[in-house]
Amino acid sequence: MKIPVRLISIDGRRPPGFDDEGAGAVEAADGVSLAEVLASLGLPADEDYAALVNGEPVAAAERPRRRLGPGDSLTVFPPIKGGLDRGQWPAGGGPLDSAVSPHGTGGHAMPKTLDALRDDHMDMARLFDLLGRELKVFKTGEHPDYDLIKKILDYCLAYPDQCHHPKEDLVYEKLRGRSPDTAGIIGDLAAEHQKLAAFTLKFSTALGNVLEDEQLPRDWFLDVANDFLSFSRRHMQMEEVLFFPAARKNLTPADWAEIEAAIESRIETAFDEHTLKRFEASYREIMDWGKAA
Repeated sequence: MKIPVRLISIDGRRPPGFDDEGAGAVEAADGVSLAEVLASLGLPADEDYAALVNGEPVAAAERPRRRLGPGDSLTVFPPIKGGLDRGQWPAGGGPLDSAVSPHGTGGHAMPKTLDALRDDHMDMARLFDLLGRELKVFKTGEHPDYDLIKKILDYCLAYPDQCHHPKEDLVYEKLRGRSPDTAGIIGDLAAEHQKLAAFTLKFSTALGNVLEDEQLPRDWFLDVANDFLSFSRRHMQMEEVLFFPAARKNLTPADWAEIEAAIESRIETAFDEHTLKRFEASYREIMDWGKAA
């Protein structure tokens, strides 16, 4: 039988027969273990990969016992961490929807909070594409639109921590209560958000240094930019493939109602209408600016 496999963010190395998007198939006998399929892929051995069968995470200890059959599909990606994809240049990675698992609570409407979080991811993906375009210009030795890059980074420094991550934290806490094992596979989401903020600040600081001294090593600046974009994209892919589907499956309507109530209770701070409109206006300005460039 053929088992469809999707490899996500695995630093450009693909088994024979896999396309550039990481899609392929493994020929195996009915009843093969998940551990055997993973071993057959020949992936770099220094990663503790997350593995999902039909959108469901399978812990490492369970993989020798998890048997696969016709109709099963596999998604594999490395954990989010400091190590990054040095071999890939981060320009325009394609639609984020390609990383979204089709699994979840089939037949049920997407919870309002998840809808909003996914919309944020799509917006961020478009901003990253604009950054990738400008950084390509920089890589050729030309002058990119530094003002546009700064505007994007200012948005990335403010919006996620003020408006996006607090909502994800509420969802994660509910998920941890409903399915501790799944939350454990996802890992420490708050710590990952802190890492993301650190990468963003480092990139923003590097941009300021380049603007003050254009003689700084270009490769150094590109490395800092690559760190930010690689980590950011991998982080969003993890959430789209693992976190959001798990939350949609495990959380109850009452859980989602409590999350919405918690968000509404914070209208005087991060989620107030004035703040959101300010960020929406900033995002529209960036996108219009990018189209005109």
